[in-house]
This record gives sequence, C-alpha cells and structure tokens, in this order.
Amino acid sequence: MHILSFEPGASHGYIETHVQEHGAYILSGQGVYNLDNNWVPVKKGDYIFMGAYSLQAGYGVGRGEAFSYIYSKDCNRDVMI
Repeated sequence: MHILSFEPGASHGYIETHVQEHGAYILSGQGVYNLDNNWVPVKKGDYIFMGAYSLQAGYGVGRGEAFSYIYSKDCNRDVMI
C-alpha cells in the first residue's frame, strides 16, 4: 500500500499505466483522476478501481487541503505465470 498526496494544482508528472489492476481510496481533499482518458471528479470518501493497463493520473484541485489517497496493487505478481 502507498499513500500519494498532491497539493491543489499539483499532479502526476505524466499519465501512467500498470500491468496490475488496483484501487485507491480518497483520504482527503478533492481532485480529478484520469481513467482511460476520462477525467473523473473525486473527493474524500470515494473509491477508484483501475483495471490492468488503464491510463491513469491524478490532479489536485480545491483550496487548502491536499488531495491524498491510499492505493493498493499486487506488486509481487509474476505476469509470466
């Protein structure tokens, strides 16, 4: 598990993708999240599911409170099995 946090106006440096499916729970603030080139507004208490190989990136919006989320993915999966 990892926690990412973006101040309002901050974002991932690029749109990324992962071989694993994974999810994120929004801990604080609000943002917009790119899911396969669809920008979706998200806020504290929301859950995001990201399928394998889906394009994704987060962008913090709002005032004052950081856009923070905890995410989980199967980092140890051997994709060749």
